[in-house]
Amino acid sequence: MAVEHRYNPPIQTHEAILSEMPPSATKVYKIVRELGPITSKEISKHCTLTPRTIRHVLKQLVETGMLERIPYLLDMRSSKFIVI
Repeated sequence: MAVEHRYNPPIQTHEAILSEMPPSATKVYKIVRELGPITSKEISKHCTLTPRTIRHVLKQLVETGMLERIPYLLDMRSSKFIVI
């Protein structure tokens, strides 16, 4: 019985992914890495980005697998974000 080998493409590092994203993504990522778990409202207190930009960047970072959205148990309308 032959062993089937699958090609697994190399996993990009977070730095490599961030280099292809706008500067706002790097700023938000660093805030989450240093202060996470953190809500988008808390992120806005640590930078000058608009809430809309923060939400957009968080969505991109979650989609790339760099951040994870977790429930914020004290306010179920909100989420916290952590680096994975």
